Amino acid sequence: MIDVGKMIAKVRKDRGYSQQQLADKLNLSKQAVSNYETGKREPDYVTLEAIADALNVPMTMLISPEDQKRALNEIYASYQTKMPPVEIDTIEFALSGEIRELSEDGKMDVLQFARFIREKEAKERAAHDD
Repeated sequence: MIDVGKMIAKVRKDRGYSQQQLADKLNLSKQAVSNYETGKREPDYVTLEAIADALNVPMTMLISPEDQKRALNEIYASYQTKMPPVEIDTIEFALSGEIRELSEDGKMDVLQFARFIREKEAKERAAHDD
């Protein structure tokens, strides 16, 4: 499995950026980028999202499914410190990344479709229970 730092370095090089250029886009030091790429430090969720945006890739491209779950659990924990971490599966995480890039109208379409599917499944469960 490729770690986050190696993926950041790979994508950065694929995009033709030097560490300094990426650092400038992120308002970070070159050393900070180097530390992320070499694994000396691990970027937090917000920084990782900024890196993905700067490299014009979905964040899911930079991290493994296991790391995706861990990152989401950390975010959840930071907002809900009194509640246990939530387990969000890879599909839900991927959907969140896809939705982020949609227009507001597109997001509303996805929301309406999800509600439609939820209601359809509830009706099917109710029919099955009868």
